[in-house]
Amino acid sequence: MNAEPLSSLPKEKVCYGCQETNLATSTFCSKCGAALDLSTFVSRRVSAELKDVIRDRSVLETESSIRVFERAFGWMKLLGGFVVLVLTGLSVFVGIKSYSFSLAAGAANDSVKQVAISANNEIQKSAVAVTEAGKNTTSTAEKAKLDIQKVAEKLSSDTASFKKDIAASRGQLAEAARLAPEIHEIQGQLNKATQAIQEQQKTLSSTEDFTRKVFSAHTNALFALDQPTNPNVIVVPPAGGKGNAHVYMLLPSSPVPGTVQLQWNIFVQLPNTYLVFQNLVMFAWGESVDALKTKPISVSYFADSKDKDIIKTLSLRDGRVFADDQPMPKFGEVDPDFRGNKWMPAPPKP
Repeated sequence: MNAEPLSSLPKEKVCYGCQETNLATSTFCSKCGAALDLSTFVSRRVSAELKDVIRDRSVLETESSIRVFERAFGWMKLLGGFVVLVLTGLSVFVGIKSYSFSLAAGAANDSVKQVAISANNEIQKSAVAVTEAGKNTTSTAEKAKLDIQKVAEKLSSDTASFKKDIAASRGQLAEAARLAPEIHEIQGQLNKATQAIQEQQKTLSSTEDFTRKVFSAHTNALFALDQPTNPNVIVVPPAGGKGNAHVYMLLPSSPVPGTVQLQWNIFVQLPNTYLVFQNLVMFAWGESVDALKTKPISVSYFADSKDKDIIKTLSLRDGRVFADDQPMPKFGEVDPDFRGNKWMPAPPKP
C-alpha cells in the first residue's frame, strides 16, 4: 500500500486524556504526559486501572490480615498473662481447693474460645472483603475489556470505511485515466473550434471595418444649375441650338471607377450618358437647358482617397472648357483645334 501523502496527515493531535492540542509530530501530551496514540493510551489506561485495583486488593488483604493478627495477638497476650497468673497462683496456693482451680481453668478455656471465635469472624469478614474486591477488580477489568473492544470495533469500522473510500477513489481515478484520451481529443477539438471562432471574429471585425470604411467613403455631391456663379459647374448649350447640352461638374474628390451614379430629379441617368476624368464628370443632356435647370443634379460615388491629383478649378474661355490649365474637347461637334491634354490624347486626324 502506498504511503499516505504528507498533505493528508493531521496537522494537530488532541490528547485523549486532557483534550490538550499538540503538534502532529508529538508522541506524548505536553500538558499531562499521556500517550497521544489511541492504542497506547487505552493500553496504559487499562494497565493503570488494573494496577490500582490489584494494589487495592493487596492492601486490603494485608490490612485485613494485620487486623486479624493484631486482634489474635492481643487475645493471646491476654491469655498468656492469664495463664501465667493462674500458674503463679497455683504454685503459691497449691494447697487451695481444687474446685477453685477448676473454675479458673474453665474461665480460661472460655476466653480462648471467644478469642478463636472473634478471630474466625475477622478472617471471614476479611475473606468477604477480599472477594468483593476481587469482584470489583473483575468488573473493572471486564469494563476495560469492553471499552477496548468498542475502540477496536470503531477502529475496524473506520478502517473499513477508509478502505472503501480508497477503493472508490481508485475506481474514479481509473475511469478518469480511461477517459483521458477522449477528454484530450475533445479539448483539441474545442481549441480548434475556439481558434476558428476567433478567426471568424477577426474576419467579421475586418469585414465590419472594411464596410464601415467603404461606406464612410461614400460621397454625394449636389449641383444646382440655376446658379450661374457656381464655380464647380458649367453648362455648355448645344452648338447651333441642336443636339445635346453638355454639363461639366467638378467633384470634391476623385471617384473610384465604376461607382459614380448620376441622378436628375427622380431619374437615374444611364452610365453611357456621362464620362469621368479624374474628379470631373461630363454629362450629355438631350432636352432644353431651361428644363435642366429646374432640378439639381445629384452625383453619388465612393471617393478614392489614394488619388491626390485632382482638378481644382473649371473655367470657360472662347466656348471651350478648361480644367485647371488643360483644355477639354468640345463634345458633340467637330473640334480640329483640340490638341489633347494630360488625361486624353488628341484624336487622330482624318
